[in-house]
Amino acid sequence: MMSLRSFHRTTLIPIVVFVGGMLTTGAGCSSDPNVEGAKLDLRNKDYDRAIVNLDKALETDPGNHEAYFLKGKVYQEMLAQESDVVAHTELFKSMDENYVKALDNAPAEGSAELRDDIAARRRLAWYNEYQRGLAKYNSENYDDAVVFFTNATEIQPDSASTYVNLAFAYISGERPSEALVPLENAIEKGDRNPDSYNYLSDLYMEADRQDDAIAILITARAEFPDNTEITARLFNLYARTGQLEEALPLAEGEVQRDPSNAQHHYNYGSLLLEAERYDDAIAELEKSVELDPDNVSGLFNLGAAYQNKGVDLNEEVSSLDEEIRTGDMSDDAAEEAGARMEAAAAERDGLFEKSIEPLTKARALSEASGEDADLTGICTALGQAYARTNDMEKAEEAYSCAEGN
Repeated sequence: MMSLRSFHRTTLIPIVVFVGGMLTTGAGCSSDPNVEGAKLDLRNKDYDRAIVNLDKALETDPGNHEAYFLKGKVYQEMLAQESDVVAHTELFKSMDENYVKALDNAPAEGSAELRDDIAARRRLAWYNEYQRGLAKYNSENYDDAVVFFTNATEIQPDSASTYVNLAFAYISGERPSEALVPLENAIEKGDRNPDSYNYLSDLYMEADRQDDAIAILITARAEFPDNTEITARLFNLYARTGQLEEALPLAEGEVQRDPSNAQHHYNYGSLLLEAERYDDAIAELEKSVELDPDNVSGLFNLGAAYQNKGVDLNEEVSSLDEEIRTGDMSDDAAEEAGARMEAAAAERDGLFEKSIEPLTKARALSEASGEDADLTGICTALGQAYARTNDMEKAEEAYSCAEGN
Protein backbone atom coordinates (compact mmCIF):
# COMPACT_ATOMS: atom_id res chain seq x y z
CA MET A 1 0.00 0.00 0.00
CA MET A 2 1.28 3.46 -0.91
CA SER A 3 2.57 5.47 2.02
CA LEU A 4 2.25 9.22 2.31
CA ARG A 5 5.95 9.59 1.67
CA SER A 6 5.44 8.24 -1.83
CA PHE A 7 2.77 10.77 -2.75
CA HIS A 8 3.70 12.64 -5.89
CA ARG A 9 3.05 16.28 -6.59
CA THR A 10 -0.51 16.42 -7.82
CA THR A 11 -1.98 18.56 -10.58
CA LEU A 12 -4.70 20.65 -9.03
CA ILE A 13 -8.20 21.31 -10.32
CA PRO A 14 -8.48 24.54 -12.33
CA ILE A 15 -11.71 26.51 -12.19
CA VAL A 16 -13.45 28.70 -14.72
CA VAL A 17 -16.18 30.76 -13.14
CA PHE A 18 -18.77 33.20 -14.47
CA VAL A 19 -18.80 36.07 -12.05
CA GLY A 20 -21.40 38.21 -13.74
CA GLY A 21 -21.53 42.00 -14.07
CA MET A 22 -21.25 44.00 -10.89
CA LEU A 23 -24.27 46.04 -9.99
CA THR A 24 -24.14 49.66 -8.81
CA THR A 25 -25.95 49.24 -5.52
CA GLY A 26 -25.18 52.13 -3.24
CA ALA A 27 -24.16 54.45 -6.06
CA GLY A 28 -27.16 56.69 -5.50
CA CYS A 29 -27.56 59.33 -2.80
CA SER A 30 -27.42 58.27 0.83
CA SER A 31 -28.94 60.08 3.77
CA ASP A 32 -25.60 59.75 5.62
CA PRO A 33 -22.93 62.28 4.53
CA ASN A 34 -20.17 59.94 5.72
CA VAL A 35 -21.40 57.21 3.36
CA GLU A 36 -21.47 59.75 0.49
CA GLY A 37 -17.96 60.82 1.39
CA ALA A 38 -16.81 57.20 1.45
CA LYS A 39 -18.15 56.68 -2.07
CA LEU A 40 -16.04 59.59 -3.30
CA ASP A 41 -13.02 58.26 -1.39
CA LEU A 42 -13.50 54.85 -2.98
CA ARG A 43 -13.62 56.37 -6.46
CA ASN A 44 -10.41 58.21 -5.65
CA LYS A 45 -8.79 55.01 -4.27
CA ASP A 46 -8.33 56.72 -0.89
CA TYR A 47 -9.13 53.57 1.04
CA ASP A 48 -8.01 54.69 4.49
CA ARG A 49 -10.18 57.82 4.36
CA ALA A 50 -13.10 55.72 3.08
CA ILE A 51 -12.82 53.34 6.07
CA VAL A 52 -12.73 56.33 8.47
CA ASN A 53 -15.91 57.76 6.93
CA LEU A 54 -17.70 54.40 7.00
CA ASP A 55 -16.74 53.76 10.61
CA LYS A 56 -18.24 57.15 11.49
CA ALA A 57 -21.44 56.22 9.65
CA LEU A 58 -21.66 52.96 11.58
CA GLU A 59 -21.09 54.73 14.89
CA THR A 60 -24.15 56.81 14.07
CA ASP A 61 -26.17 53.84 12.77
CA PRO A 62 -24.78 50.36 13.61
CA GLY A 63 -27.41 48.81 11.32
CA ASN A 64 -26.44 50.78 8.19
CA HIS A 65 -26.30 47.98 5.63
CA GLU A 66 -25.06 50.30 2.89
CA ALA A 67 -22.06 51.30 5.01
CA TYR A 68 -21.20 47.64 5.59
CA PHE A 69 -21.54 46.93 1.89
CA LEU A 70 -19.26 49.83 0.91
CA LYS A 71 -16.77 48.81 3.57
CA GLY A 72 -16.67 45.32 2.07
CA LYS A 73 -16.04 46.85 -1.36
CA VAL A 74 -13.18 48.94 0.02
CA TYR A 75 -11.52 45.90 1.56
CA GLN A 76 -12.02 43.91 -1.64
CA GLU A 77 -10.22 46.56 -3.69
CA MET A 78 -7.43 46.73 -1.09
CA LEU A 79 -7.24 42.95 -1.15
CA ALA A 80 -6.36 42.87 -4.83
CA GLN A 81 -3.33 45.08 -4.20
CA GLU A 82 -1.96 43.36 -1.08
CA SER A 83 0.81 40.82 -1.74
CA ASP A 84 1.73 40.02 1.87
CA VAL A 85 -0.08 36.78 2.69
CA VAL A 86 -0.88 37.64 6.32
CA ALA A 87 -2.11 41.14 5.54
CA HIS A 88 -3.99 39.83 2.52
CA THR A 89 -5.83 37.29 4.65
CA GLU A 90 -6.80 39.91 7.23
CA LEU A 91 -8.26 42.07 4.46
CA PHE A 92 -10.07 39.06 3.05
CA LYS A 93 -11.69 38.31 6.39
CA SER A 94 -12.65 41.95 6.88
CA MET A 95 -14.20 42.05 3.42
CA ASP A 96 -16.35 39.00 3.98
CA GLU A 97 -17.30 40.03 7.50
CA ASN A 98 -18.70 43.31 6.19
CA TYR A 99 -20.53 41.67 3.30
CA VAL A 100 -22.18 39.30 5.77
CA LYS A 101 -23.17 42.20 8.04
CA ALA A 102 -24.60 44.06 5.04
CA LEU A 103 -26.78 41.04 4.26
CA ASP A 104 -27.80 40.62 7.91
CA ASN A 105 -28.89 44.25 8.20
CA ALA A 106 -30.46 44.66 4.75
CA PRO A 107 -34.25 45.05 4.74
CA ALA A 108 -36.23 41.93 3.87
CA GLU A 109 -37.82 43.69 0.90
CA GLY A 110 -36.25 45.91 -1.72
CA SER A 111 -32.69 44.61 -1.35
CA ALA A 112 -32.57 42.00 -4.12
CA GLU A 113 -30.01 43.99 -6.10
CA LEU A 114 -27.81 44.35 -3.04
CA ARG A 115 -27.95 40.63 -2.35
CA ASP A 116 -27.16 39.78 -5.99
CA ASP A 117 -24.27 42.23 -6.02
CA ILE A 118 -22.76 40.80 -2.84
CA ALA A 119 -23.18 37.25 -4.10
CA ALA A 120 -21.34 38.17 -7.32
CA ARG A 121 -18.56 39.94 -5.42
CA ARG A 122 -18.10 36.99 -3.09
CA ARG A 123 -17.91 34.62 -6.08
CA LEU A 124 -15.24 36.84 -7.57
CA ALA A 125 -13.34 36.86 -4.26
CA TRP A 126 -13.51 33.07 -4.08
CA TYR A 127 -12.28 32.74 -7.66
CA ASN A 128 -9.36 35.10 -7.06
CA GLU A 129 -8.29 33.27 -3.89
CA TYR A 130 -8.57 29.98 -5.74
CA GLN A 131 -6.37 31.24 -8.56
CA ARG A 132 -3.83 32.59 -6.09
CA GLY A 133 -3.77 29.17 -4.46
CA LEU A 134 -3.15 27.50 -7.81
CA ALA A 135 -0.32 29.89 -8.64
CA LYS A 136 1.37 29.33 -5.28
CA TYR A 137 0.95 25.56 -5.57
CA ASN A 138 2.43 25.47 -9.06
CA SER A 139 5.41 27.48 -7.83
CA GLU A 140 5.76 24.93 -4.98
CA ASN A 141 4.97 27.48 -2.29
CA TYR A 142 2.63 25.10 -0.54
CA ASP A 143 2.22 27.01 2.72
CA ASP A 144 0.90 30.08 0.91
CA ALA A 145 -1.26 27.85 -1.27
CA VAL A 146 -2.83 26.49 1.91
CA VAL A 147 -3.68 30.02 3.05
CA PHE A 148 -5.34 31.01 -0.22
CA PHE A 149 -7.29 27.77 -0.58
CA THR A 150 -8.40 28.08 3.04
CA ASN A 151 -9.69 31.59 2.30
CA ALA A 152 -11.57 30.20 -0.68
CA THR A 153 -13.24 27.48 1.40
CA GLU A 154 -14.41 30.04 3.93
CA ILE A 155 -16.21 32.17 1.38
CA GLN A 156 -17.53 29.25 -0.69
CA PRO A 157 -17.81 26.35 1.79
CA ASP A 158 -19.68 24.12 -0.65
CA SER A 159 -16.93 23.98 -3.29
CA ALA A 160 -15.62 20.40 -3.34
CA SER A 161 -12.72 21.23 -5.66
CA THR A 162 -11.41 23.88 -3.25
CA TYR A 163 -11.20 21.32 -0.45
CA VAL A 164 -9.46 18.85 -2.75
CA ASN A 165 -6.81 21.39 -3.68
CA LEU A 166 -6.40 22.46 -0.07
CA ALA A 167 -5.77 18.82 0.87
CA PHE A 168 -3.16 18.36 -1.86
CA ALA A 169 -1.43 21.58 -0.80
CA TYR A 170 -1.13 20.16 2.72
CA ILE A 171 0.14 16.83 1.39
CA SER A 172 2.66 18.39 -0.99
CA GLY A 173 3.81 20.67 1.83
CA GLU A 174 4.51 17.63 4.00
CA ARG A 175 1.62 18.36 6.36
CA PRO A 176 -0.43 15.24 5.60
CA SER A 177 -2.31 15.04 8.89
CA GLU A 178 -3.89 18.43 8.11
CA ALA A 179 -5.14 17.16 4.76
CA LEU A 180 -7.53 14.68 6.32
CA VAL A 181 -10.42 17.02 7.16
CA PRO A 182 -10.33 18.86 3.78
CA LEU A 183 -10.55 15.53 1.94
CA GLU A 184 -13.44 14.45 4.14
CA ASN A 185 -15.15 17.77 3.33
CA ALA A 186 -14.47 17.36 -0.39
CA ILE A 187 -16.17 13.98 -0.50
CA GLU A 188 -19.02 15.23 1.66
CA LYS A 189 -19.48 18.17 -0.76
CA GLY A 190 -19.72 15.84 -3.75
CA ASP A 191 -16.17 15.16 -4.98
CA ARG A 192 -16.27 11.92 -6.94
CA ASN A 193 -12.65 11.44 -7.94
CA PRO A 194 -11.39 7.96 -6.96
CA ASP A 195 -8.02 9.47 -6.03
CA SER A 196 -9.67 11.44 -3.23
CA TYR A 197 -10.96 8.23 -1.65
CA ASN A 198 -7.58 6.53 -2.07
CA TYR A 199 -5.66 9.42 -0.53
CA LEU A 200 -8.15 9.67 2.32
CA SER A 201 -7.77 5.97 3.10
CA ASP A 202 -3.99 6.45 3.28
CA LEU A 203 -4.42 9.43 5.60
CA TYR A 204 -6.67 7.40 7.87
CA MET A 205 -4.05 4.66 8.03
CA GLU A 206 -1.35 7.21 8.87
CA ALA A 207 -3.62 8.38 11.69
CA ASP A 208 -4.09 4.77 12.90
CA ARG A 209 -7.78 4.88 11.97
CA GLN A 210 -7.99 1.53 10.24
CA ASP A 211 -11.74 1.14 10.55
CA ASP A 212 -12.30 4.51 8.90
CA ALA A 213 -9.85 3.62 6.12
CA ILE A 214 -11.76 0.42 5.42
CA ALA A 215 -15.13 2.18 5.59
CA ILE A 216 -14.17 4.88 3.07
CA LEU A 217 -12.81 2.25 0.67
CA ILE A 218 -15.99 0.20 0.95
CA THR A 219 -17.93 3.34 0.02
CA ALA A 220 -15.53 4.03 -2.84
CA ARG A 221 -15.71 0.48 -4.17
CA ALA A 222 -19.51 0.63 -4.23
CA GLU A 223 -19.25 3.78 -6.33
CA PHE A 224 -16.30 2.66 -8.49
CA PRO A 225 -16.59 -1.15 -8.71
CA ASP A 226 -14.18 -1.35 -11.65
CA ASN A 227 -11.43 0.74 -10.09
CA THR A 228 -8.60 -1.72 -9.47
CA GLU A 229 -6.60 0.60 -7.20
CA ILE A 230 -9.49 0.99 -4.77
CA THR A 231 -10.01 -2.78 -4.71
CA ALA A 232 -6.29 -3.38 -4.18
CA ARG A 233 -6.17 -0.92 -1.29
CA LEU A 234 -9.20 -2.50 0.38
CA PHE A 235 -7.72 -5.96 -0.10
CA ASN A 236 -4.41 -4.84 1.44
CA LEU A 237 -6.17 -3.30 4.42
CA TYR A 238 -8.18 -6.43 5.07
CA ALA A 239 -5.03 -8.54 4.78
CA ARG A 240 -2.98 -6.23 7.03
CA THR A 241 -5.66 -6.23 9.70
CA GLY A 242 -6.13 -10.01 9.60
CA GLN A 243 -9.66 -9.91 8.16
CA LEU A 244 -9.20 -12.94 5.92
CA GLU A 245 -12.88 -13.65 5.40
CA GLU A 246 -13.37 -10.17 3.96
CA ALA A 247 -10.14 -10.22 1.93
CA LEU A 248 -10.61 -13.62 0.29
CA PRO A 249 -13.65 -12.73 -1.88
CA LEU A 250 -11.89 -9.59 -3.11
CA ALA A 251 -8.78 -11.54 -4.05
CA GLU A 252 -10.82 -14.24 -5.75
CA GLY A 253 -12.78 -11.61 -7.67
CA GLU A 254 -9.57 -10.06 -8.99
CA VAL A 255 -8.38 -13.47 -10.20
CA GLN A 256 -11.65 -13.99 -12.02
CA ARG A 257 -11.54 -10.50 -13.48
CA ASP A 258 -7.97 -10.85 -14.80
CA PRO A 259 -6.82 -14.48 -14.72
CA SER A 260 -3.57 -13.71 -16.56
CA ASN A 261 -2.34 -11.41 -13.78
CA ALA A 262 0.34 -13.15 -11.70
CA GLN A 263 -0.03 -10.70 -8.80
CA HIS A 264 -3.72 -11.53 -8.40
CA HIS A 265 -2.96 -15.26 -8.18
CA TYR A 266 -0.15 -14.50 -5.70
CA ASN A 267 -2.43 -12.39 -3.50
CA TYR A 268 -5.21 -14.95 -3.51
CA GLY A 269 -2.84 -17.88 -2.98
CA SER A 270 -1.06 -16.15 -0.11
CA LEU A 271 -4.38 -15.48 1.64
CA LEU A 272 -5.45 -19.07 1.13
CA LEU A 273 -2.13 -20.15 2.62
CA GLU A 274 -2.78 -17.98 5.67
CA ALA A 275 -6.30 -19.42 5.91
CA GLU A 276 -4.71 -22.92 5.91
CA ARG A 277 -6.52 -23.94 2.70
CA TYR A 278 -3.36 -25.52 1.39
CA ASP A 279 -4.64 -27.31 -1.72
CA ASP A 280 -6.29 -24.14 -3.02
CA ALA A 281 -3.24 -22.10 -2.06
CA ILE A 282 -0.92 -24.44 -3.95
CA ALA A 283 -3.07 -24.19 -7.08
CA GLU A 284 -3.07 -20.38 -7.02
CA LEU A 285 0.62 -20.03 -6.17
CA GLU A 286 1.63 -22.52 -8.86
CA LYS A 287 -0.28 -20.38 -11.36
CA SER A 288 1.37 -17.26 -10.00
CA VAL A 289 4.93 -18.54 -10.46
CA GLU A 290 4.00 -19.97 -13.86
CA LEU A 291 3.03 -16.45 -14.95
CA ASP A 292 5.91 -14.78 -13.09
CA PRO A 293 8.79 -17.27 -12.57
CA ASP A 294 11.03 -14.67 -10.88
CA ASN A 295 8.67 -13.73 -8.06
CA VAL A 296 10.70 -14.62 -4.97
CA SER A 297 7.72 -14.21 -2.65
CA GLY A 298 5.54 -16.38 -4.85
CA LEU A 299 8.16 -19.13 -4.97
CA PHE A 300 8.72 -18.98 -1.22
CA ASN A 301 4.99 -19.08 -0.43
CA LEU A 302 4.53 -22.02 -2.81
CA GLY A 303 7.26 -23.89 -0.95
CA ALA A 304 5.62 -22.94 2.34
CA ALA A 305 2.24 -24.19 1.14
CA TYR A 306 3.73 -27.59 0.26
CA GLN A 307 5.47 -27.80 3.63
CA ASN A 308 2.50 -26.63 5.71
CA LYS A 309 0.32 -29.24 4.10
CA GLY A 310 3.08 -31.72 4.87
CA VAL A 311 3.09 -30.64 8.52
CA ASP A 312 -0.66 -31.32 8.71
CA LEU A 313 -0.09 -34.77 7.25
CA ASN A 314 2.70 -35.38 9.74
CA GLU A 315 0.26 -34.70 12.56
CA GLU A 316 -2.10 -37.21 10.99
CA VAL A 317 0.75 -39.76 10.80
CA SER A 318 1.61 -39.22 14.47
CA SER A 319 -2.02 -39.51 15.51
CA LEU A 320 -2.48 -42.77 13.58
CA ASP A 321 0.76 -44.17 14.96
CA GLU A 322 -0.33 -43.46 18.53
CA GLU A 323 -3.75 -44.93 17.84
CA ILE A 324 -2.21 -48.15 16.51
CA ARG A 325 0.21 -48.47 19.42
CA THR A 326 -2.15 -47.64 22.25
CA GLY A 327 -5.59 -48.21 20.83
CA ASP A 328 -7.79 -51.23 21.42
CA MET A 329 -8.60 -52.18 17.82
CA SER A 330 -9.03 -55.31 15.79
CA ASP A 331 -6.31 -56.60 13.52
CA ASP A 332 -8.26 -55.45 10.45
CA ALA A 333 -8.71 -51.98 11.89
CA ALA A 334 -5.04 -51.78 12.83
CA GLU A 335 -4.05 -52.87 9.32
CA GLU A 336 -6.33 -50.23 7.77
CA ALA A 337 -4.92 -47.55 10.07
CA GLY A 338 -1.39 -48.64 9.22
CA ALA A 339 -2.11 -48.36 5.52
CA ARG A 340 -3.53 -44.86 5.99
CA MET A 341 -0.50 -43.89 8.04
CA GLU A 342 1.91 -45.10 5.35
CA ALA A 343 -0.01 -43.26 2.64
CA ALA A 344 -0.05 -40.04 4.69
CA ALA A 345 3.68 -40.36 5.41
CA ALA A 346 4.47 -40.91 1.74
CA GLU A 347 2.38 -37.89 0.73
CA ARG A 348 4.03 -35.84 3.49
CA ASP A 349 7.51 -36.68 2.29
CA GLY A 350 6.49 -36.00 -1.30
CA LEU A 351 5.24 -32.54 -0.37
CA PHE A 352 8.50 -31.66 1.39
CA GLU A 353 10.37 -32.87 -1.68
CA LYS A 354 8.14 -30.75 -3.93
CA SER A 355 8.95 -27.69 -1.85
CA ILE A 356 12.65 -27.93 -2.68
CA GLU A 357 12.42 -26.72 -6.29
CA PRO A 358 10.56 -23.42 -5.69
CA LEU A 359 12.58 -22.73 -2.54
CA THR A 360 15.87 -23.34 -4.37
CA LYS A 361 14.79 -20.93 -7.11
CA ALA A 362 13.71 -18.38 -4.51
CA ARG A 363 17.09 -18.64 -2.79
CA ALA A 364 19.03 -18.17 -6.04
CA LEU A 365 16.94 -15.13 -7.01
CA SER A 366 17.26 -13.64 -3.54
CA GLU A 367 21.04 -14.10 -3.49
CA ALA A 368 21.35 -12.60 -6.97
CA SER A 369 19.33 -9.55 -5.99
CA GLY A 370 21.14 -9.04 -2.70
CA GLU A 371 17.91 -9.21 -0.71
CA ASP A 372 19.55 -10.97 2.23
CA ALA A 373 16.52 -10.44 4.48
CA ASP A 374 14.60 -12.99 2.42
CA LEU A 375 17.28 -15.63 2.79
CA THR A 376 16.74 -16.50 6.44
CA GLY A 377 13.21 -17.79 5.91
CA ILE A 378 14.02 -19.39 2.56
CA CYS A 379 17.10 -21.22 3.84
CA THR A 380 15.30 -22.38 7.00
CA ALA A 381 12.51 -23.86 4.89
CA LEU A 382 15.06 -25.50 2.60
CA GLY A 383 16.83 -27.01 5.60
CA GLN A 384 13.55 -28.52 6.79
CA ALA A 385 12.83 -29.94 3.33
CA TYR A 386 16.27 -31.52 2.98
CA ALA A 387 16.11 -32.93 6.52
CA ARG A 388 12.70 -34.49 5.83
CA THR A 389 14.04 -36.07 2.64
CA ASN A 390 17.15 -37.33 4.49
CA ASP A 391 19.66 -35.20 2.56
CA MET A 392 21.48 -34.10 5.69
CA GLU A 393 24.49 -32.57 3.97
CA LYS A 394 22.28 -30.11 2.08
CA ALA A 395 20.16 -29.60 5.17
CA GLU A 396 23.21 -28.51 7.19
CA GLU A 397 24.32 -26.15 4.41
CA ALA A 398 20.83 -24.61 4.24
CA TYR A 399 20.68 -24.14 8.00
CA SER A 400 24.11 -22.51 7.89
CA CYS A 401 22.78 -20.12 5.24
CA ALA A 402 19.86 -19.26 7.53
CA GLU A 403 22.12 -18.60 10.50
CA GLY A 404 24.44 -16.42 8.41
CA ASN A 405 21.68 -14.05 7.34
